[in-house]
Amino acid sequence: MKMLNCVVYVAGPYRAPTEREVVENIRRAEAVALEFWKRGVPTICPHMNTRLLGGAAPDEVWLEGDLIMLGRCDALVLVPDWQKSSGTVTERNRAHVARMPVYEIYDGDMPRETQFDKIVADLAEQFGFAGDSGSTMRHNEGAREMLGDGSE
Repeated sequence: MKMLNCVVYVAGPYRAPTEREVVENIRRAEAVALEFWKRGVPTICPHMNTRLLGGAAPDEVWLEGDLIMLGRCDALVLVPDWQKSSGTVTERNRAHVARMPVYEIYDGDMPRETQFDKIVADLAEQFGFAGDSGSTMRHNEGAREMLGDGSE
């Protein structure tokens, strides 16, 4: 399978009132990330990176670290119910400022499989495939400065 020449960042709610709901949020983001990986799209899922580390450091550590990772990515994908998360709203706003493509997975009439396929087709058109020359557009170079993560 050819891999796309981009990295997608999956964003959605993490924190919740109960541990069970936190785990559900992690699983929802994980399922979205897995669908992109299965389609040849390298994916960052911060939910998996800090899985159940809540309380080990202040929330600001995770939130600021997530913004740094977002700045290294090429596109943002929002999971259902992303609007319920202030952290995800911040990530979305930063991505828009950086002119990063933003996609939303939603519950509705269009089957999820079709949503994933459409997003992957759009990413392939924008970024091409790893190893291809001349057809790739990279947002992350400009996005790093705009996202304020200190990269040069």
